[in-house]
Amino acid sequence: MFSQLSDDDFIAKIERSFVFREKTGWPLLIISLAVIGLAIYFAYDTKDTVLRIADTLSNIGENSSDGAFQEKAKSMSSEFALITGATFGFTLCTTLVGGIHALVYALSSVRLKRAP
Repeated sequence: MFSQLSDDDFIAKIERSFVFREKTGWPLLIISLAVIGLAIYFAYDTKDTVLRIADTLSNIGENSSDGAFQEKAKSMSSEFALITGATFGFTLCTTLVGGIHALVYALSSVRLKRAP
């Protein structure tokens, strides 16, 4: 089931992986920084829009004389803000974790130096 590699084959396999990591280190570093930056920008950019929509939903009910409609509009506003915030928070956290993971991998790849 498991194949036994000779010492030379094992060392050659490790050297190939080092060469591959060195080639992909800088592009992955740039991509990971872009992903982290875009995730943070997206979070700040959408926060104001979501709060404006929730505020508009809340204000719809204030112009009505029906008390049940006012309560329903405020409830919808709160539910919208909660669901949207939770969704964006989860998306932001998973994107940042993936970006940071790629960043750490890229930094370790860029710093690799093979022995002569």
